Amino acid sequence: MAYIAPNSTIEIFGDVSLAPAQDDTLYFASVGAKDSYFSGLNKLATFNAQSYQRRDRGYIRVEATMAQLYTACYMRYKNTSFENKWFYAFITGVEYVNNITVEIRFEIDVMMTWMGAFSLSQCFIERQHQTVDYPGSNLVDEGLDTGEYMTEAVIKTGFTGVSQSDDPQDQDMLRHCAVCIASTTDATGASADGGAYAGIYSGCHYHYFDTIIAANTFIDSLVTAGKSDAIVTLALVPKNYVPTINDSTMHSWGSNSQNKPYTSINGWTGFKNKKILTYPYKCLLVTNMEGEFSEYRYELFDGNTYGFKCNGVSTINAEFIITPINYKSQQEDITDNMIMSHFPVVSWNVDTFKAWYAQNKTSFWTSMVTQATSGIAQAGLGAMKLAPTLASGGGIDASLGSISGTRNLMASKEAFDSITNQLAKAKDYARKPPTFGGQIGQDIMVSLGAKDFYYVEKAITREYAKIIDDYFTMFGYAVKQVDTPNMNARPYFTYVKTIDCVVHGNLPAEDAGIIESMFDKGVRFWKNHTQIGNYSLNNAPT
Repeated sequence: MAYIAPNSTIEIFGDVSLAPAQDDTLYFASVGAKDSYFSGLNKLATFNAQSYQRRDRGYIRVEATMAQLYTACYMRYKNTSFENKWFYAFITGVEYVNNITVEIRFEIDVMMTWMGAFSLSQCFIERQHQTVDYPGSNLVDEGLDTGEYMTEAVIKTGFTGVSQSDDPQDQDMLRHCAVCIASTTDATGASADGGAYAGIYSGCHYHYFDTIIAANTFIDSLVTAGKSDAIVTLALVPKNYVPTINDSTMHSWGSNSQNKPYTSINGWTGFKNKKILTYPYKCLLVTNMEGEFSEYRYELFDGNTYGFKCNGVSTINAEFIITPINYKSQQEDITDNMIMSHFPVVSWNVDTFKAWYAQNKTSFWTSMVTQATSGIAQAGLGAMKLAPTLASGGGIDASLGSISGTRNLMASKEAFDSITNQLAKAKDYARKPPTFGGQIGQDIMVSLGAKDFYYVEKAITREYAKIIDDYFTMFGYAVKQVDTPNMNARPYFTYVKTIDCVVHGNLPAEDAGIIESMFDKGVRFWKNHTQIGNYSLNNAPT
């Protein structure tokens, strides 16, 4: 066997931030790039013309002093006449042998030794830094504790139009509501047929009034016409959705869109990972202020805004529905709706005497005339002259006085008693208080001018946001799918964690198994050893 002169080379490095735990390592696209990188690093010592170095023995002895090598952390060696390949290793100890000899104990860095020489096939990736990062691009659930939610903003949509009056002293204010009066008559007081409002049949005719005065005037006109019983019920309803009879169209106020609140998380702007802007770290609640909330996810709305459309009809049992627009790939997602109802059904009162008189004046005066002509006309006709004031109840006492003063002129006691009874009955009605109709309704939100749908923008606290964002920075996002691991997804470092990683290449099976176990445990690949552990770098995808 020919003699082979010792020609192995050993290079000793100081701190390169690599440790046997191998949570962090360096990434190189090729063996040449790796070897060139380390060739350019400062070295504590280089030993040439060395004898063959055995990896399994785990130590070497070199001619050097402790002063030269006591800070040694990393090394590589190459047996030129044999493998002619650099083997990289962690230095686990440096021990004094004598004044000119030092023993270096080492452990092979399997990942770095074969970096650039192996490839990966598909496997299950638990988590990894992604090459794309915008809100909505990575939505796999992380299963992290999010803590309490805080309210970032409350936005009144204005869909119902209910608001405070511009003039708080305005005694006729209705807070942008209309009075809806359901009656069996039309606007002229004539009997009305039923009809359809927004496609729903009603046997009543709906009358709408913008002011209290107008509503009272209409009610009074029905009372005067003797048709107060035509009133079925009253309600306050939003003016924006007043329907037209026999019009099947559902009224729409339009849409209300807002910019997605992607600039901060409860005022904190220092986040690095866009996933922190998505559910469950930020979300939108919509409420009807009736105790109901629906949850929506910003990232499922198209574009940079979120929005809703409102449809409704202002009948007695007014209802309104809002639906998200351009949500979950639907132009209008009717399945994710919220409904508002419960607008106040209110009361009204009727002048008892006026209603009785309007409904009975014909029979009342017919009886009076009959009695007057059957007796002596003076008293009866005197009472009849008071008819205009009697209609309001004001002439009853005068009429009774007139009749009493002419008792002896009456031809019969029966005529006198009949007229007196008629006037006494009228006086009884005039003394009665107004009658009550409907029900006493109240809605504090209408009273406050706040009855509406509201957007409530929610987010986790700053503290939890910082914790979760730092976690994403170090460990990437949950992937949970089969793919090929990517060691080079980000500019400065990339984390990968797999299940059942598979390594291919011309390397010992034992080393391949070690590399696979590193991927399954989770490993972070850096581009520069001086940056290992520096998570303040802008590692966003390029």
